[in-house]
Amino acid sequence: MMNSIAKMASMAVTGLDLAEHKSSLQWWREAQPYRLDESQAASLRSVLSRIAYLDSPDWRLAVAGDAARAVHIALRTAASHRRRHLAIDYAASALLLCAAGGDTAAAVTLAHLDRRFAILQHIARGEA
Repeated sequence: MMNSIAKMASMAVTGLDLAEHKSSLQWWREAQPYRLDESQAASLRSVLSRIAYLDSPDWRLAVAGDAARAVHIALRTAASHRRRHLAIDYAASALLLCAAGGDTAAAVTLAHLDRRFAILQHIARGEA
């Protein structure tokens, strides 16, 4: 049986040029959820729906707007990754969609992740 970190790393991307969509996968780092317009949300949802993250039905539900599952996935992913990792961008992007849809728990979790990774980045640079 694979451990949870190995599962986190098992991601498949179907018909998607990640380089082309890298900036949208990083919107969570700079975008306020209320500023994500419908076009951006649709674009981001399209990108995320082509990613088989954890090969899990929870991922598909999170991308579809299930905020509880998005929060769970994001917290579990953040606990497994101390540095920048594409998995963090996937999970936090699903949170961004839920927060933009008005879910408070997703918005609070997104703010927590943003702050946590900003602090870790400063520590890594020796600024803290």
